[in-house]
Amino acid sequence: RPHYSSLLSKSRGHLRSALTNGLREATGVPGARMRYNEHDFWKHVVCRHGYMLVGWPAEIPFANLSAIKGGRRPLDELLQLWNTGKLTFVRVATRAEID
Repeated sequence: RPHYSSLLSKSRGHLRSALTNGLREATGVPGARMRYNEHDFWKHVVCRHGYMLVGWPAEIPFANLSAIKGGRRPLDELLQLWNTGKLTFVRVATRAEID
């Protein structure tokens, strides 16, 4: 069990684990890694594994979780969306959706 230095790092760690484990479950790839910038996410998650992350709120920038401003609030909001299934990985149906 990880030890966190603050509640903020705890929230960040929980969210990071949830998204990484969710990606691994969705893809069936045990070593799949979540990416937090648009280029790497596109290349390594969408194109390589064929999954999109649906439900990320527009008001929270899609970025490294350490770079998201606003303290715990946006991280807790994302975790709540994940836990309720509103933020989830969805299989891209066709190659045309990727291109």
